[in-house]
Amino acid sequence: MAETPISLIDGAMPAQGENLLEEEDTIEIEELEDPTEIIEEEDGSVVINFEDAIQEEMLTEQDANLAELLDERDLNDIAQELLYLYEEDRSGRQEWEGAYSDGLDLLGIKY
Repeated sequence: MAETPISLIDGAMPAQGENLLEEEDTIEIEELEDPTEIIEEEDGSVVINFEDAIQEEMLTEQDANLAELLDERDLNDIAQELLYLYEEDRSGRQEWEGAYSDGLDLLGIKY
C-alpha cells in the first residue's frame, strides 16, 4: 500500500487574487531618496523607472573619480572589506615572510 505524502503546507493554498497576508501582517515601505517615476499598475504592483538616473550616471566622464559618485556608506563598506582582505593576506603570508627572512640570513644577505 502506498503511503500518503506529508504536506509541509499548513492550510489551503490561496486562490489567485486572494490576499496572502493575514490582517495583522504589515508591509514596511521604504522611501526612495529620489525616485524618477513610479507607475502603479491595475493589480496593485508598481513599476519604477530609473532611466533618468541611469542616464545621468552614464553621462559622467570615463575618467571621473568614482568615489565622488558613490554613497558614503558604500565607500565605507568597500574600505572595510579591502582592509579586512589586506590584513587576512598579510597574516596568511607571515610564515612565508619568516622563512624568506631566515633564508636570507643563512645566505649571509643583510638588507
